[in-house]
Amino acid sequence: MDQVEAEIVCGQCGHKVKKPVSWLVDNAEYVCSMCGQGEDLSTPEWKAKIQSYIDACNDFEV
Repeated sequence: MDQVEAEIVCGQCGHKVKKPVSWLVDNAEYVCSMCGQGEDLSTPEWKAKIQSYIDACNDFEV
């Protein structure tokens, strides 16, 4: 999961950043480096997205 990246798009300014899936698992919030807007990664929507990334990573592991 360290090698697979997910894109986060700031809801305030639209700035895009890629973070490893493992980072998403380990962090509850992302703060945009452009505008300072925080994104709560513990919401049900984000939890579902993160879980889908985890499931995809597990499908590729041998």
